Amino acid sequence: MSGSAAAGGAMDGGVVNGRTTTRVGTGARGAASRWAWVPGLRPAPEPEAELEVGPTVSGGVVRLVTGLIVTAMLVLGWSVLLPLSLASALVSLLMATAVVLLPRASLVGLAVAAVGLEVLVGGPPSVFLTLTLVLLVHLAVWASGWTARVGLRARVELAVLADGLREVALLQVPAQLLAVGALALAGAQLDAGDVWRILALVAGAGVATLVLPRRG
Repeated sequence: MSGSAAAGGAMDGGVVNGRTTTRVGTGARGAASRWAWVPGLRPAPEPEAELEVGPTVSGGVVRLVTGLIVTAMLVLGWSVLLPLSLASALVSLLMATAVVLLPRASLVGLAVAAVGLEVLVGGPPSVFLTLTLVLLVHLAVWASGWTARVGLRARVELAVLADGLREVALLQVPAQLLAVGALALAGAQLDAGDVWRILALVAGAGVATLVLPRRG
């Protein structure tokens, strides 16, 4: 990465072991050299700090993934209320687009409330669909938080996103178990297929907490 002067200092860098490095200087060397002719004054060494940045993705990619998650959440919620149609898919896509282009907590809350209303009016969904919605709602809220903080041209380190996904997976283990308990209290019938699906979701969340890298 080529250097550039900024805020009274200078930056230069390169690539070391596949990671981008940046050296940040204060510009003290140039200032001291101008006074080097004065007896007794010697140029002070320029302090440097090396920053390492791993692989990154653009803010546009983050927003695109967020839109896909919100769309999937809304489409699944709609399927509980009415059969899926082209109109329902378009409405879900438009609402997801609004969440991505105008990242506001109120819009995300509106999308989640719409899913809750669809489930409430449409009746209790299947066990697997309920657990999938629990996961998608969590992912939608988490991803929307990133769209609110990251601009389209910004870059986000993949390690930071992986760390956040690891926390989501860690919280999904008790969330899925609580959802199963709520379904059981509501009188839902769990057959053998539902039990295997539940175990698969919980196991997947557990594996994600172990596989996704930690920062640091």
